[in-house]
Formats: sequence, structure tokens, C-alpha cells
Amino acid sequence: MGAPIPNRAPRPERAPSASRTPVRERPLADAGTTVSDVQILDRAVHDLVRRTHFPVAFGGLTRDQAIHVTSIVGARTRNLEGLVVQASRGLGGRALVEKRPRLALDYR
Repeated sequence: MGAPIPNRAPRPERAPSASRTPVRERPLADAGTTVSDVQILDRAVHDLVRRTHFPVAFGGLTRDQAIHVTSIVGARTRNLEGLVVQASRGLGGRALVEKRPRLALDYR
């Protein structure tokens, strides 16, 4: 038998990032405007892919001691959408517990 399937939240309808409800507003020092934590995360994941040339990167915000994946770059399918990663479950759960990014060279 394989590993248990991670918990998944219901798949959200695809909507433009601007229509998402902001989690928290933060001022931008250089622009004098505000952006949400989701937008900051989206930018960070895109920057990670651009700088490292990783084929896939994703991240999410922590809620209820789990990571709720919201930002995905480079995935060929929509399977990561709505993924909820519990603490200590898999590589993402390890990243949550250790409070640092994790990398898998060949995640199978």
C-alpha cells in the first residue's frame, strides 16, 4: 500500500487573484498601496521559480496548524489546488514544523 492521501479542501472556483478576499493587508513602503498576504506569497513563489529555475514550486498560508496551498507555479495539472498539508505530513508538513523551506530533488 502507498502513503495515505493528504487531506484536501474543496476545490475553489478559478478566479482572478484580485478577487480573492485578502487575509491581511500590509502597506508597501515604495508604492504607498497595500497588498494581501496571498499576493505577497504569490510573488514570492513566482520569484523562487524565476531565480532557481525549479520546474514546480508552491506555497500556502498557515491556518489551523496546516498549510493551505494557494500559490502554485509550474504544475502541469490542477491536483495541488486546494491541498491542505498537515503538520509533520510529508515534505510540506516538515517545512511547516521546521519553519523553513524544504526541497525534494525527485519527489515520487
